[in-house]
This record gives sequence, C-alpha cells and structure tokens, in this order.
Amino acid sequence: MRVEIDYCEACGGLGMAIEVRDAVIQDCGEVVEDVDLTPVDDGSFRVFVDGAEVFTTDAEEYDLASVTQTVCQAAK
Repeated sequence: MRVEIDYCEACGGLGMAIEVRDAVIQDCGEVVEDVDLTPVDDGSFRVFVDGAEVFTTDAEEYDLASVTQTVCQAAK
C-alpha cells in the first residue's frame, strides 16, 4: 500500500503530515510500502491510499486516530 499526504506548507501543515506519516507507519504495519509527503499550494490537507482520497480537511475535522484508522482499513 502506498500512502500520499498532501499538505499546505505555507499553512504550517508539515507537522501534521509528519504526525500522520509516523502514526500510519506505526499502526498499519508492514502493509505500508511507502508514505510520500507532498507540499501543495491550495491550502488543503489530504491523504490518499493507492491513489484514492481517504481523508481531507475540506470534508472532515482532523483527528489523528480517525485518519490513521481510515488509512489502515483501506489497506485491508
């Protein structure tokens, strides 16, 4: 499973992206092949699993446990 985290660098989203990356690696285990952090300019924070968006702050409030659970479930 490949995870991509798009974050707004200008908005200070790098810390949140690192937090999600570390939690996904820890909680999802060996099913995670790679986690890419990608800065974007549109002010959003999005998480993709194998190209499919599974979380965005445009639609949901950020909660680390919820995001990590969603990513791990997408790996099944």
